[in-house]
Amino acid sequence: MHTSQETFSSGSTHCAATVYRGGSAPGLTPVVVMGNGITLTRRDGIPAYAERFTAAGFTVMAFDYRHWGDSGGEPRGWVSISRQRQDWRAAVAFARALPGVDPDRVALWGMSLGGGLALATAAADTRIAAVITLVPVTDGLAAWLQPAPPAHVARLLGRAVKEAMTRRPATMPIAGAPGEFAVLAAPRRFPASPASPPDASGATKSPRRSSSRWESSARSG
Repeated sequence: MHTSQETFSSGSTHCAATVYRGGSAPGLTPVVVMGNGITLTRRDGIPAYAERFTAAGFTVMAFDYRHWGDSGGEPRGWVSISRQRQDWRAAVAFARALPGVDPDRVALWGMSLGGGLALATAAADTRIAAVITLVPVTDGLAAWLQPAPPAHVARLLGRAVKEAMTRRPATMPIAGAPGEFAVLAAPRRFPASPASPPDASGATKSPRRSSSRWESSARSG
């Protein structure tokens, strides 16, 4: 297996990607386009999956969303659902044009928010051959309406109103322990950090808290 670092255009900037290829397989190969979950990059857990796909004869292209990882885009750390959907479409177009790839055998792989976006991408593109999702976010509204302490709800609404009025992303913690104010408040949470690559098992080591810019109108569909 060998890898190459690539970039492709999305919007007014670029997305960073890693392309994994196996040995010299005869003919064109199918390709798996891989996008991670909220705040995660292509280096967080994905390489272990990519190696398995490559060993099975697939070409793999894993990418970072704009504003994250090695991709361009300002401000940094912004979760924009609309932009990430554009990134998925741009990634698929780039993967189809890779040398040695069969453009009619493109599969999508996504986890969490990335899983929901993979499903949305496939629904809009009838040429997608298959979709693999891990715990996909399929209903953004339901996720936002999960029970939460009233004080947390008020802070979330305050940030949403601020973003709507200023037209600038509102900053809030992306992860925290149960009871803390964060988008993801759970005992085990895994926001990506450029300084925290996955360990040998593919698990991501995470900081206790990580700040993210969050698009208040988040929805996967």
